[in-house]
Amino acid sequence: MSVASAEILRIKPARKPRATRTAFRPASRPARASLRQRVAAGAAVSLEVLLTALSLSHQAVGVGIIVVSATEWERWSMAAGIDCTYLVCRAAMLCAPDGEARRNVARWALPTQLAAMAISAGQNALANTRGLSPHEWQFWAAAGLGLVMPAAICALGQVAHAVLSGRGGVR
Repeated sequence: MSVASAEILRIKPARKPRATRTAFRPASRPARASLRQRVAAGAAVSLEVLLTALSLSHQAVGVGIIVVSATEWERWSMAAGIDCTYLVCRAAMLCAPDGEARRNVARWALPTQLAAMAISAGQNALANTRGLSPHEWQFWAAAGLGLVMPAAICALGQVAHAVLSGRGGVR
């Protein structure tokens, strides 16, 4: 057979098997519960991050009121250091293993967390009440919001941890 007279045969492509249609099966009860837990924990963490950002901006103003000569980056660095201190201390206490290790972590982390939360609350209240007179009701509402902010941030972290770890109790 010569090259010129060779016939070219078309090869048919192989047929793909048909996909079978399966009936819709709803997720199992544990899968739905797990999804709800992850969504709730994600919402708590998102709100915690939002409130932390708000707290940082208020603390930066509070540091500027107390330390007049501080530059902008120094104010924000101090604010971040204070908020991160109590968040990291809380996370260390939540994640510490049981027993002796937990007691050792809590011995240092709990007082540090409480001190950082008190400083944060004071600076938030100071920034919120700037320009208001103590004789106005807005002064006390703004001070209360500033004082509650660090506790709300820590509580949201506790909620997220409790939901994800399956432990409803406070440690």
